[in-house]
Amino acid sequence: DAICKDIALKQFGPKAGPLVFKAWQSLERAHAILSNNCTWPPLQWPIWYSGKGYIPTPEEFAKNGVGLGLKPKQAGPITYNPPSLAAQLQGVSDAWRQAYPHYADAVDYMNRALAKADDKPLFYRYWWSGEGSPSRKEHIRRQQIYMQSIGLMGREIGIHFGLQAICEQSKGDPEKYRREASALLAEDIKACKAVADYFELLRNAKDLRYDHGFVEKYRKKASGIEKHLGS
Repeated sequence: DAICKDIALKQFGPKAGPLVFKAWQSLERAHAILSNNCTWPPLQWPIWYSGKGYIPTPEEFAKNGVGLGLKPKQAGPITYNPPSLAAQLQGVSDAWRQAYPHYADAVDYMNRALAKADDKPLFYRYWWSGEGSPSRKEHIRRQQIYMQSIGLMGREIGIHFGLQAICEQSKGDPEKYRREASALLAEDIKACKAVADYFELLRNAKDLRYDHGFVEKYRKKASGIEKHLGS
């Protein structure tokens, strides 16, 4: 903590630095939760997550689901990757749900840091592209974008894994799945739209370095779930 706080103060100054450090601590808490449930690397992480490309129904899970995760492994008092597939899926779902408030806290701290940051250059001279490095304020803004985008996408990933856990528990029975998953499916619609809205803002502001079609994919998924619930 002492070293990271010193780095934050050096990078962002005495006003913004402490808030950036608090954001980093919140991010670390989120990642500590997620690391205990890393059963499908890398499919449970945003860039590699395939669930953004299909609606969460028993038929689609049968074709596109993540399949079996890693085998159980004991490490001290913790057993990683429980033997039950439903428990593994639910573990990933619970982890993202528990991590999300920490991402939200990190974003809040970064926004507060942004309000206190100045436009001085960082203490090192060049950015990875070889160009001049962003200012303190721009650097904070980019970190805030990372934290918010990962938090929003991760929240939807957790819901999706939770839905597959319900599907596994219901043995793929469509009617039983619909009854037990309806509330979570409605939550998934909102989560998909939140991701699409945020990435549309990034795209319109030209802050999206690579456009992976997230806006269209998440809007299509939300629409597909709405049709499924209405059918």
